[in-house]
Amino acid sequence: MKKNEKSKILLAIIILLILLIILVSVQGLLKEKEQEELNTYNIVISNGIIETDANYEEIAKNTLTEELQGMSERDRMETYISNFINLVENKKYEEAYNLLYDDFKTNYFPTAGQFQSYAEKYFPSMASLEFTNIERNGDVYVLWVTITDLINGKKDEAGTEYNFVIRENNVNDIDLSFSVIEE
Repeated sequence: MKKNEKSKILLAIIILLILLIILVSVQGLLKEKEQEELNTYNIVISNGIIETDANYEEIAKNTLTEELQGMSERDRMETYISNFINLVENKKYEEAYNLLYDDFKTNYFPTAGQFQSYAEKYFPSMASLEFTNIERNGDVYVLWVTITDLINGKKDEAGTEYNFVIRENNVNDIDLSFSVIEE
């Protein structure tokens, strides 16, 4: 081989090695960026404690359970219903559906989609709750609740009265049902 051919081959090998190094570097940078995106969390500071959304839901549930333990029965039941209505208002229908008593779901809303359709039709997008009465029978509570539509309701409208039945299995572990409007 001639010296000129050897230098051309050597130059080609060097160029290929440089391209290979650049390719590996770019691939490494892309993987590093992807890993950074996976490890990015929203940060919440609550009572001086820094929390990320990776464990925020668990911490929020534990905090709610602690708060509920310090409440009276009536306040707990009202909180459960308020949380249920908040889930509906925030269009978290699946979570609200999961709070319903199994037999109630079977009889009225066999699917989460049917519950969602009902909730969109009968529950307001922004509600005011008035708790008018509560009765307890064992571990079952019945609450009379007047729900008023804050956005579309008329000034003198009394709202719609619902009966909610709550079975408290444990603090922050409930099954509920409500009086269904049938047409």
